[in-house]
Amino acid sequence: MSDDIKPRLRVPATAKKGEVVEVKTLITHPMENGQRKDADGKLVPRLIVNALKVTYNDRPVLNAKLEPAVAANPYLSFFVKVE
Repeated sequence: MSDDIKPRLRVPATAKKGEVVEVKTLITHPMENGQRKDADGKLVPRLIVNALKVTYNDRPVLNAKLEPAVAANPYLSFFVKVE
């Protein structure tokens, strides 16, 4: 993962076994489409978020494919059962 892409997660401070909790994430990134030029006239390389994979206790809980039209700094939320 690039150093420019820093997902932030918010999970409940406490949860009981068997409880379903909401996980919220904000993926902060520069969202470059590869068509913009920098001050020197060179193309800025394309950098978009195209996937989000989340694991819990080494088990996959979310595998999302994101398309190029996703907003800059996308906010996603999903639910996980605490084990």
